[in-house]
Amino acid sequence: MIKKFIAAFILSFLITNISNAETITVDVNGLVCEFCAVTIEKNFNKKPEIVKLVKVNLNSKKVTIILQKEKNLSDEEVRDIIVNNGYNVVKINRSK
Repeated sequence: MIKKFIAAFILSFLITNISNAETITVDVNGLVCEFCAVTIEKNFNKKPEIVKLVKVNLNSKKVTIILQKEKNLSDEEVRDIIVNNGYNVVKINRSK
């Protein structure tokens, strides 16, 4: 429980302290285990020129992607990565 709290705090700190970087939050169906999380994180991390940080929260079934400054990843690309790994995208939200 403490590890999850610390991880959430660190992620929250990183998100609020990355200026001019877009954050994409994706609601995903089918996330049930650590293997799911690792698979999605690994596939987004194959794009280090675009993706700065990716974190999967199994409890909330959300994937948070922080992009490099001035970089973009389209909703279609996000959806393709998640769907090609066997999961369903429910909703994609963007914020700065």
